[in-house]
Order: sequence, then C-alpha cells, then structure tokens
Amino acid sequence: MSQHFAVIRPANRAYRVFFRDELLVETSDVLELEEHFGDKTYPVVCYFAKRATEGLLGETNAHHSHCPIKGQASYFDFRGVDNAIWTYERPVPGVAQITDHIAFDTAKGFRIEAVA
Repeated sequence: MSQHFAVIRPANRAYRVFFRDELLVETSDVLELEEHFGDKTYPVVCYFAKRATEGLLGETNAHHSHCPIKGQASYFDFRGVDNAIWTYERPVPGVAQITDHIAFDTAKGFRIEAVA
C-alpha cells in the first residue's frame, strides 16, 4: 500500500496572488503544503491565512470535496468563477495548521508568485 501524507511548512518568503492581472494580496502569512503519494510528489500548494486575505471571501457555496489526508474542503466562488477558492474548516489532525487558511485554484484564473 502506498503511503499518502502531507508536509507543511511556514513560507520563508512572501507571495503575491493575482486574479487575471489584478494583484489581490501580498503576504508572508503563508503555509506551503507538499503532498506525497507513494513515489509521487505533487506541486506545493500555498495556503494563505484568512486574516491576510480579508475582503476577498464571500459566503461558501454548497460544493465540498474530500481528501483522505486533509478532510472536507469547502469552496468559495470568486467574481463569477465557481469553486475558485477552498478551505479546510476542520482539517484532520495531521494537517491542523491549515485551519483558517485558504488556497486559490490556479486553473481558475489565479496566479501565485513568490516575491524575490
């Protein structure tokens, strides 16, 4: 059986989040989550502290998904784009650090850049 786990570390740099070409937020209040499944390592996903992204989120929509190592995700729509942002409101204990953090779906118009 393949091992499935996540490694979470505080970012050692700031990140910028753009929606299309508009800068939405710049902060170093970010956790980097790297997921491993067997021999595969997935790209790092940045989880931004909700307090650093105030004003971006409306109400969550009715969509949810489940990850065996993170728990149930809740989604937010953003400027007419469905399920563009997600959060784990009650993540499983092994990844509890991502509570009160959000992630932006780069396949839905967001661009995340590390600040040099």
